[in-house]
Parts: sequence; C-alpha cells; structure tokens
Amino acid sequence: MTSEPTLGDVLSEVEAAIAAGDHDRAIALTDDLLQSYPDAIGVWRARAEAFDASGRPFQASEAYRRVLDIAPADVNAMRRLALALSHAGQGAEAKLVARQALDYAPEDEALLRIVAARDAEDAEWPEVGAALREGLNDVRAGLFDRGITRLHSVVAQCPDRADALVALAHALWEAGLRVAAAEACQFILDIQPDCLNAHALLLALWRRIGPPGLEQAHLNAIERLDPDHRHVKALLGDDSPLEVVSVPAVRQPSAQSAAEEAEALDRAAWVSDLVAAASSAPKPLERIAQPFSANDATYPLERDDALIAAASGDEVAAAVAGDVVHLHDAAGADDDGMPVESLIPLEWEESDDVSGESGAAASVWLTDAVDAEPGGSVPMPPQPTRPNVSAGGASPEWVANEATMPTWIAQPKPHTPRRGASRASLAGLMATSRAAAAREAINRGRWQEAMSLYEKAIALGRGKALDEVIADLAALSTVQPLARAAHELLGMAYARKGDMNAALQAYRRAMILATEA
Repeated sequence: MTSEPTLGDVLSEVEAAIAAGDHDRAIALTDDLLQSYPDAIGVWRARAEAFDASGRPFQASEAYRRVLDIAPADVNAMRRLALALSHAGQGAEAKLVARQALDYAPEDEALLRIVAARDAEDAEWPEVGAALREGLNDVRAGLFDRGITRLHSVVAQCPDRADALVALAHALWEAGLRVAAAEACQFILDIQPDCLNAHALLLALWRRIGPPGLEQAHLNAIERLDPDHRHVKALLGDDSPLEVVSVPAVRQPSAQSAAEEAEALDRAAWVSDLVAAASSAPKPLERIAQPFSANDATYPLERDDALIAAASGDEVAAAVAGDVVHLHDAAGADDDGMPVESLIPLEWEESDDVSGESGAAASVWLTDAVDAEPGGSVPMPPQPTRPNVSAGGASPEWVANEATMPTWIAQPKPHTPRRGASRASLAGLMATSRAAAAREAINRGRWQEAMSLYEKAIALGRGKALDEVIADLAALSTVQPLARAAHELLGMAYARKGDMNAALQAYRRAMILATEA
C-alpha cells in the first residue's frame, strides 16, 4: 500500500516539471493543490515560477503579487514581479517594483535596465535604499540600536511599505523588544492581513507570554498560509513556535466544517455586541457618583450570587459565586489583603512599588484605610493633598493632572436578578458584583484585594460589564501612573475584549514600570 502524497511531495514534482520544461503539468499540479490550499505561499510561489517559465507574464505577475501579499519582504518575488510586469508592457508599475527591489539589491542589472527605460514616466520614489540596507546590516551585526533607528527612519518616510515594516518588526524582535515588535506586527496586519511574518511573530509572542486563546487567530492564519510550517520555521529559526509537519496534498473536507462555521458566526455576533456596548460605555474619569450609605456597602448582588446560580442550576456560576469576597467580613483583616497572583499574559512578579501602594500611593486620590463607623456612613474621600513644593520637596508625577483626577469611582445602579437568567447574564452580574467590591476595597485602602477582585471581574466580564471594568482601570492607571498592577489588569481587560492595540499599549507601560522598578 503506497503512502498518500504530501504537500511537499507534490511541490517537488512541480519543481521537477518546471526544470524539465513541462510547464503545463507544473501549472496543472498547482491547480490541484489550490483546491485544498488556496492561500498556501508555497503553492503560489511554485505557480508563479511555472507561469514565468512558460512565458505567461500576466499570470506570473498576478501570482507574484499574491506571494508578496503573504511575504512582503521576499526580494526574489519583488525582482521577478518587476521583470514580469516589464514583459507584460506595464512599464510604470514595473519601475515602482524594480525600485523597491533595488533598495535591497542596488547592483542588479536587470532591475537597473527597467528603471532606466523611457517607456513610462518616472514616479516619485523616496531615496531610502541606503538607510534600509545599512539598517539591515546593523541588525545582522548585532548593532540593534543603530539598526532600529535607521529602519524607523525608513518607515517614517514610507509608512505604506509593508516590507520595511516587516524588517523593523524582525529587528525589534531580535533585539528582545517583544512588545514593540508586536505593535509593528499589528500595524502590518492593518494594511496586509495575510502577512505571514506578522502572524508568525505574534504567535511566538502569545505562546510565550499570553493567556490561552490569544494566539488562535494567528495559528489559524498560519495553517491557511503555510500549512506545513516550512516558511515559518525558515523565518524564525529556533524562535519558531511551530515545527515542520507533513500535510496531505489532498485535504479531505472536515466533518465539523458546518459546526465551525456556526461557531464563527456566533463569535462574530458576540464581537458586534462588544463593539455596540463599548460605544455606549462611559468614558474613564467621567463615572463620578455620589457617596453611598453604610446600608449599601454590602452590595445585594454579592449576597444574591449564590441564589441566582442555584436558581438557574448553573454549577459553574455557583462555584464562582462561592469565591466572592465580602468586604464586611474582611473589615478587620490585615491591610495587606490577599496577594495579587501573577497576571497573564505577562506573568510578572509583584514588585515593591505595587505591594506597598495599599497605603501611601493609594491615598493620593482615594480614602485612607477606614472602616464604616458603627452607626454612620463611610466618609467622603478627602481631596488630594498638595505636596509642600516650596519647602524643597519634589512634586510627584501624579500631581501634574490633579485637576482631572476623580475623587470617587461610580457605584453602578443595583440590578434585580431575573429568573431563568442565562449563563452569560449570570457571569455579567457576578462581574459587576466583583467590580463594585473592588471599588469599595480601593476606597478602604485595600489595594491588593481590589486588584484581585478586578482580575476576577475581568475573567467573568463581557459587554457592558467588561467596559465598566476597563473604565475603572483606565481611571486608576491615570491617577496612579506608577501602579504597574493597574496597567497589567487594564491590558488583560482590553485583551479579553479583543482590542489588542489598546492591550499592547497597557502592557508596554507595565513593562516599562517593571524595568524601572
């Protein structure tokens, strides 16, 4: 019994057919492969070479364009595309592509002839080739600071050149600036969603520091663009999160395709709900409320969590409800509260600048650690005190925007639990409950307890409940700019919402604080 041919086996047959001059067979083989792998970069490269060798410049140029959609920095594909466009009589576009390729290979005679031809008008082209080559050489030599500076200048002059952005992203990655590399990759995907380099780097990043699930979109893209992972392995080498595998040349339709399609539609609807909820959520620093009385401090939602879960028969909700921290039970506990566990996706250790913020730093804009008086109400938090700058004391960083600091975090309107609530609504109610408990913990000066409650609220939150948590954490990170835990949790909340650009900004700020600690 013969083994089933793999994708790599058939691509080897295509190469052999091209070498033997049997171009029609080579093209027919790529036709068959595209039925199973319509976006695979290896198939498109082989197809472009087959059309090129058979003297069909129009079809070859289209295939090379698809290769550059997936691998923008493929200099060989740039060169061959310029030649194919020139042979097809598209002189103006051929010159543009040739100049882009000459930025990498300035002495290529065939490309120089295309640029020197007078069959089309010369378009303006920024002279960035020298800076690009020098930047790449610096990175190869390990001179990352100088190389990254030069590549940044190239990107500033040519922000729409995906190849330059790819070079910058790889340079940042090799320099160990993972978050900055991820930001560059996100920008690349905004202009070229199928860029294999960007998906590979983001997959490697989330596999290292991210919670489960964030890498799935990039893994799915790689499975579509590079099914056997050969090109990802060639791009990243030892840093590759994937090993080369063998995949069948003919992929059978999955029996679960209908179910996966339905799940994708459900997820798309959920994302639409998140976007709608985010558009109506209050902005940070605007959610200012009146003080509450001692009778409200127990938060009916926390008391009813277990009752709601029991009424709906939801075992998961019941388990989570049992984990609620009731502040009136912890009023006499130590001010240090419960420790904040290592946070994903960065999983950093808690540092001294955060662990001590339950006292001095938290009292900047919130009340001191006070308990409600037996027969009265929780006092209003005092206004932030101004440091005595005239006495020679340095003005702390947080004083700069004192006029915009909130003096209270809003209390959400109480919700009345409904019978037969769904699991999603139960999770939302419990997320709101924990966010409310976190606000009370902050107002009592229990910083670490509040951070732990916010972390639980993020794990349960969706839609408006998650937007409320994001608004709280954004306010905290604004008035407490040195509180690393607040920035980490804000990044986690944005990541759960799906706003990866905002998440990366928050994580980057937290990383800066971690290095400065």
